[in-house]
Order: sequence, then C-alpha cells, then structure tokens
Amino acid sequence: MDFNKIKKLNEKCPQFIKVACAPFIRGKLIKNKVFINTYKEINQFNSLSEEEKDLQQFKKLKDNLIYCYNNVQYYKDLFDKIKFDPYKITRVQDIKIIPYLTKEIVIENEGKLLSKDNINYYLAHTGGSSGKPLSLYLDRESIYKERAFVYNYWGKFGYDVKKSKMLTFRGLEFEGKTYKFNPIYNEIVMSPFKLNINTIDEYIKIIRKFKPNFICGYPSALMNFCRLLEKSKESLAFKGIFFISENCSVEEKNYIEGVLKGKSAIFYGHSERAVFAERYDDTYVFNKLYGYTELIPTEEENKYRIVCTGFLNKKMPLVRYMTDDIAVMHDGNMDIIGHWDKEMLIGKNDEKISIASINFHTDEFKKIKQYQFEQLEKGKVILKIIKEENISKDDINLMNKALEKKLKNILDVEIRIVDSIALSNRGKVKKIIQHLKS
Repeated sequence: MDFNKIKKLNEKCPQFIKVACAPFIRGKLIKNKVFINTYKEINQFNSLSEEEKDLQQFKKLKDNLIYCYNNVQYYKDLFDKIKFDPYKITRVQDIKIIPYLTKEIVIENEGKLLSKDNINYYLAHTGGSSGKPLSLYLDRESIYKERAFVYNYWGKFGYDVKKSKMLTFRGLEFEGKTYKFNPIYNEIVMSPFKLNINTIDEYIKIIRKFKPNFICGYPSALMNFCRLLEKSKESLAFKGIFFISENCSVEEKNYIEGVLKGKSAIFYGHSERAVFAERYDDTYVFNKLYGYTELIPTEEENKYRIVCTGFLNKKMPLVRYMTDDIAVMHDGNMDIIGHWDKEMLIGKNDEKISIASINFHTDEFKKIKQYQFEQLEKGKVILKIIKEENISKDDINLMNKALEKKLKNILDVEIRIVDSIALSNRGKVKKIIQHLKS
C-alpha cells in the first residue's frame, strides 16, 4: 500500500480506528525502504569532511543534469540552444551558463518540464508570492526522502523516529473538532483557528492526555498558544520546539522557548523540494545532499536571492530554480527571509490566524490568480480575488464552503471579485491588509 492510500485512509478513518492501527500506519513511513535508505545515506554523508561532501554533491549534480538532458524536453532544448554539455562539466560553477528557471517559466512550460520516464508521481500546488498556483509533479518516493531529511535534522535535537510524540498546530479542516490524531507522524494536530482564551483549558487537557514530548507549528500559532498558556496560569514543557512555514524573530523565539521550556529549531524548505537548509544557533546551513544552492547578489547589500537545483524529484526536476526568498548575511551568519506575511487576522474571540494556516492550494481556489484579505472589523474579513478564469456563482459557493470548513464561528468571509489589489513597496502582493490594532 503506497503512502497516498495510507494518507487517504488516515483522513477518512474514525479516531478510535486510527488509534488501534497507529503502529501499522506509522510503520508504513518509518519502515519504508526509501525512507530507511535515505536516512542511512544522510547519516553517512554527515560523517564526511567538507571536501568529501562537495565531491559527492558535484557527482549528484552532474548525474542530475545528465538525467535532465536525456529525459526532459525543456532541458534538452535549452542545453542544445546554449551549447551546454552536462557530460563535460568538471565543477559545480559550470552550471552558471544555464539561465535561471522562474515560476513563470515553469507555469508556461509545465508539460515540457516533465520527465518521459514512467515515474510514480503525485500532483501538488503552491501559490508562491504572486498568488498564481504552480503545479508540481513530485515523485512519490520524494515523500519518504523529504521526511528522512526532516527527521534527521530533528534528531539532532533529541527527536526519535520510533518513540517521539508530536503536538502540531497546523491549518487543516477539523469539522468542528479541536484536534485530529495523525498516526502517520505520531502526532496530534490541533486547530490554530479555534485557539482562544475560552478554549485554552480544553487544549491543555487534550495535550496532557496525549503527552507529546515535542511541539511543532507556525511561530504565530505557537506565540498565541504561549500567551494563552501564561494567562491560564498553566505550565507545559517540551524537549524540542520545531517551527514551520513562517519566519520567526529572535524575540519570538526566545519568548516561546521560555514559556515551553525547550530548545527550538527551524529548517528552510519549500513545496518544490529543491532546497533544504538547517538552522543551528544563529545561522542556516544548506544541506548539500539535498541539492545544490546558489546565492545571487541583489541590489541591496548583504542580501541574496536563493537559487536551487534539487536532487530529490526526477518527475519535474528544477535546475537553477529562482525562489522568492532572500538570504541575509550578517556578522558571518546567514538568515533566510521568506515571503510569508507577518500580519494576522483576528477572529470573533480574538483568535489570531496567520495566512500560512489558510490553504489556497485546493481545487476550489484554482481559478484565482491573486488574492488578498482586508480586515476592518474583528471576526469579519473581505477576501479580494483577481480571477484567472471566469468564476460562476457555483465557484463562489465552493470557495465559501471550503473557507467555512476552516473558519466557521471564527471569521465571516465576504468574497469580492476585483480588478486589482494593493502591492507592497517592493511590488509584491501583500496577502493581509490589517486595519485593526493587534
């Protein structure tokens, strides 16, 4: 049974069946051969010298480029046009002749970027900073490989793939419930939407019953959780705190660590699975086994665009893929600034909702080109959308139903179709225009 079927089974199963089948479902991930072999490969790679790591990275890069030339029409045409021979490269810098691959190019050349190999894959989407969905064709094996990199990194902070239990704050559809048990990752996933001063006691009760020793989630959700935890005069402690999907300031990091009494960690990655950077103390380190990463200077001093060539995905390989993210150098360290919006939406009971927790990558929103929330009143927001295609009343109803599943009794959403939306000073779409004081 493949991972996708396990996920669907997990989503549809009643809670008591999930609990009974937890060891079996969890085993489908951590006992998978691809996961085990990748985990071992990462450990072996970690033991190498930097010179040996560079040599292995170059070999993987070269093999990847040769594969792209022989199996992907876009790269065959491009390499021939610029007279680039992947068989003849002798160092990683030789790829600089290859033009950058942007999101716009990927969208325009979707079919030509797919490998002709018969690879078992699945389709994913990412909106990116422009708001336009990007279709991603990902090897199914990349699911296990990706998780091996994540668990290997978390393992350096005490996480045990066989024993550790996780509490996660993530934006899913909870259908009126506060949490879901996810045996695949041995975690309970709690709603960041329903978290407020009136529900915090219920959250604490569920957490103490499950007894997780690690906590994971959006920094904004964990900040809100910590504030409410302090107000409730209750105390919880975790061996490790893992941030996902949002930037986290030093002040936020220190506050969360102080309240939850654990050391935090965060890695940088994205849905395209072409780059993975691990944070240690005050700096990020790109994992050379995951891909080859370049830092391209911008007009601003000490700020660099992140360009990556991933090794995990053969179905739609990305070569010199330019992300929207920026690496910032300071005092010999590197920080990474994503395109995430730091503004929060305010719910009816003062719930704080980040843009990361609202997923627009489902079919209901596929006709949207760009979107933006504007909030003038607590518990109510206007969702402005620029349409990619003609949108009917039925399409609007489907969007409303999808939003209501997540935000019922928390936020009332009014959808408006508009011709344009406000941009930031840098010309990017600002996902939230917030008029309320936090």
